[in-house]
Amino acid sequence: MKILYALAIVGVLIGCADRRAKLTERDMEMAPVSNLAFEETTDEIVAVADEEPVVQSIERKLIRNGRLHFKTKDVKQTKTELDKLCQSLNAYISTETQTTLDDGVSYSQKIRVPANRFDELMQKTELLAEKVDEHSVDTQDVTEEFIDVESRLKTKKELEKRYIDLLNKGRNVEELLSIERELANVRGEIESMEGKLNYLKNQVAFSTLDVSYYEQKGKDFGFGSRLASSMGTGWNNLLEFFIGVMAIWPFVLIGTIGIACFMRWQKKKSVAVE
Repeated sequence: MKILYALAIVGVLIGCADRRAKLTERDMEMAPVSNLAFEETTDEIVAVADEEPVVQSIERKLIRNGRLHFKTKDVKQTKTELDKLCQSLNAYISTETQTTLDDGVSYSQKIRVPANRFDELMQKTELLAEKVDEHSVDTQDVTEEFIDVESRLKTKKELEKRYIDLLNKGRNVEELLSIERELANVRGEIESMEGKLNYLKNQVAFSTLDVSYYEQKGKDFGFGSRLASSMGTGWNNLLEFFIGVMAIWPFVLIGTIGIACFMRWQKKKSVAVE
C-alpha cells in the first residue's frame, strides 16, 4: 500500500509540473507583441550604438571605349608593331578591315584589351602615328545596373528553389502542371539575366579600342606634278566632251536640219520680195 501511495504522489507532482510549464508557455504566447518587439529593438539599438560606423566601399563597374585615327608612314610596319603590342598586353583583335584608297592604303582594327592595360595601349599606339587625326575615350558607369541585375538574379534563383520544393510536394496533376509552367518562366528569366550579367562582366573586364590608320602615297605638289595632273585632267575633260556629244547626236542632227531649212526659207522669201 505504501508503494501505491508513493507512486500516486509522484504522479500528482509530475502533473502539476507539466501544468505549470504549459501555463508559462501560454503566458509567453499571450504576452504583448509590442513589448517583445520593443525589447528586441532596444537591444539592437544599444548594440548598434556600441559599434563603430562601417563605410562600405563599392567597386565601380566601368566600360571604357576608345577611338584612334592617325596617319602613318608605313601601314604594313605599323600593323606589325600593333600586332606585337597586342600580344604583349594580352589583347586581341576582334575585327580587321583593309581598304585600298586612290592615294594609299588604310587599316581599321577593333582591339579588345584588359581594362587595366587600356591606357597603356592608347599611349603606345599613339607613338606609332605620324599625325593623330582623332583621339577620344568614352567611359560608361554600369555599377547600378550591375548590382540591380545581380540582386534580381539572386531573387529569381531563390524563387526557383521554392518552386522546386513545391513541385516535389505537388498533390495532383493540375498543381504539378501549374508549378512547372511557373518554374519554366522563372528559369527563362534567370537565363536572360545571366546572359546580361555575363555581357556586363565581359565589357567591364575588357575595354575596346577602335584603331584606324592610313598611308598616303604620291603626294607631290611641285610644278611638274601639277603640270602632269592638269594635262591629264584636260585630256579627260576632252574625252568627256566628245562622249557627251555622241550621246546627243540625234538632237544635234535634227537641230542642224531645222536651221538649214529655216535659212533656206528666209532666202527664198527675200528673193520673192525683190
